[in-house]
Amino acid sequence: MQYLLCFLLYLQPALESTEKIDSLNQYAFGNRYTSSTAAYETALLAEKLSLETDYSDGLRSAMANLVILHAKFNEDTLAIKKLADININDPIEKPNSIHGYLLMAAGKSNYNIGLEDKAGTFYEKAIVYFEQTEDHEGLTDALADAGSQLARRGHFAEGLSYFRRAYMIAMKHDLEQLPDIYRYMANVYNKLGDHEQAKAFVWKNLNNKLIRNDDAKMGDGYHTLAGIYAITEEDDSAMFYYYKALDHYDNADDDLGKTYVHANLAEIFNSTGFTDSAKFHLNQAKEHLNVSDAFKRLGAYLNFELAKIYRSERSYHLAEAALWQTIRTTEVIREMEMLRDAWLLLSEVKEENHQYDSALYYFQMQKAYSDSLINETTERKYANLRVQLETMEKENEIATLNQQLKLSRVRATSIVMVLALTIVIIFIGLKYYSAANKRNKLAFENSELIRKGVENKLKLRERELADFTLNMIQKNQFLEGLEETIKSCRKKLNGETPEVFNKLLRVITVNRSTEKDWHDFNKYFGNVHQEFFDKIKETYPALSSGDLRHCALLKMNLSIKESAEILGIDPNSIKMARYRMKRKMGLREEESLGEVVAGV
Repeated sequence: MQYLLCFLLYLQPALESTEKIDSLNQYAFGNRYTSSTAAYETALLAEKLSLETDYSDGLRSAMANLVILHAKFNEDTLAIKKLADININDPIEKPNSIHGYLLMAAGKSNYNIGLEDKAGTFYEKAIVYFEQTEDHEGLTDALADAGSQLARRGHFAEGLSYFRRAYMIAMKHDLEQLPDIYRYMANVYNKLGDHEQAKAFVWKNLNNKLIRNDDAKMGDGYHTLAGIYAITEEDDSAMFYYYKALDHYDNADDDLGKTYVHANLAEIFNSTGFTDSAKFHLNQAKEHLNVSDAFKRLGAYLNFELAKIYRSERSYHLAEAALWQTIRTTEVIREMEMLRDAWLLLSEVKEENHQYDSALYYFQMQKAYSDSLINETTERKYANLRVQLETMEKENEIATLNQQLKLSRVRATSIVMVLALTIVIIFIGLKYYSAANKRNKLAFENSELIRKGVENKLKLRERELADFTLNMIQKNQFLEGLEETIKSCRKKLNGETPEVFNKLLRVITVNRSTEKDWHDFNKYFGNVHQEFFDKIKETYPALSSGDLRHCALLKMNLSIKESAEILGIDPNSIKMARYRMKRKMGLREEESLGEVVAGV
């Protein structure tokens, strides 16, 4: 239906272009929560038409809608980038209240990227805006949303103060948000440890006339109440209210609510040792789970929890089946952390089942996804920092333009006063000043860019060296432990050694630190510590190639144990090698070999 509305608005010739754009923006704002996808496409259409018709007010409203929707979808980088194109200090008039919700969206997105002070400022602006426009519903939403964001980050007392303000306004004006605020306050009191107060607010929620005939909201209320009893470890009461919530969710045909209740019941049964009941509820949760992308992560979590139960029962075949379902889902939705954990658990299941070759392979898969997760986190942090930088640059640009405007006015007044005598001198002076200022600015910007580029390049090379060294240590530690396990198993077989053990030992030998590893290490080391080997060989020509490896490890300030792990030798051999190096270098006994090498 919503797509048909957008189509008709686009084609309807009777509407003026500005009225058509205003209608599209009104539809997008009104359906931002109930039909988010349709609202987003409508806002995009309004933006496109506004650009084609040069309708600036419509364009600002469309961009505000897009910021609000990006924030709802947790697309914080896109929200903040779009926000940078809007003058937030100039209120957007149409549709009504859109400017307040734009400020709320800006607050939420800034919270999500870690800028809590800036986020708090946006929420305060939203609250002031709704107070000035006497929009009680919008003010209640802003206070409740600010309280929720603070509570999610552990600031429960501060969040509660916002909820109390929202509660007073909703009570005074008998607003429909009141039952939800009761439940929000119950959750915060529960986190603060005041469980009796939390229960009191849940019962206010359940007894409110606005939700008595709404099974979905009654289910939410009983679900919250059960969670309070679960935290206080009153399992019988928790289970009683979980089942009451389940009855209401059944009446409302709320599959998502039923999914969460079954998952919570499974957690209680599992913690009390009733694993069969836990498995039953986890499977029930999977059946009720909505198949849309928004809930696939919950499905993967349910399979992962099932796999842990099957592993504890030594039902390795069932555990593997559940883990493969988790892996397939998390690969699709790109949940890298859960995917990494699933590979690790699968490796442990294989190891317990004495399938060491598969265990090694799945452990390597886990390692690969761990590295990928680190890179993804770095990219996300870079993107957030880039958005912050662009926002700051735009703010600086606006401030610079305002400053230049003030200077231009003063300069114009001076020129008028002395125009007859100094017109030629001023003209030449302005030209010279402008050119010199541009040259100086360009020179400064270039020098800053070069400096930052060198610093970033060096940091990247240092991180690559540290990562490569850590990988060598972890690989050798893992192979050494696996080799000891295989040798122990071979001893227990009284000499009857299966060929697979010998094959695994050969694989381990081949995969220890090789000359290729050292070649790659020298490349990463040389990128960070340029000319180090040339300088130390020139200063101490008696050192061998093996001694140079010890010098590189000393330069990185690695311990004897870490150096032994990388070189694959006994720590005592490291001590002996360093003692011989001091003699070759002609150092006195009291001199520190590490300090001498670090100073090269």
